[in-house]
Amino acid sequence: MVYWGDVQNSRLLELIESGDINPNTTDGNALYNYTVNHFNGFQGEEGSASGKANAIARLRKKFRNYLFDGTIKGTRKRAAAQGM
Repeated sequence: MVYWGDVQNSRLLELIESGDINPNTTDGNALYNYTVNHFNGFQGEEGSASGKANAIARLRKKFRNYLFDGTIKGTRKRAAAQGM
């Protein structure tokens, strides 16, 4: 099993900020293609349906966090909530 970590988060942030990946993308096929093209090994078992769904859901969550608070991991959102 492969785990998404800080290395992948940093790479995703670089790709977004360079314009290679659009965080407004919601199309599942495009999100899966981003994973296949930029994050080899994270597309699931031989392109299985559940692996594809997980890859799509992962990027949707990362993009949502990026658009919501400018981070990939959602840390600003959590820090703001703790300060309340």
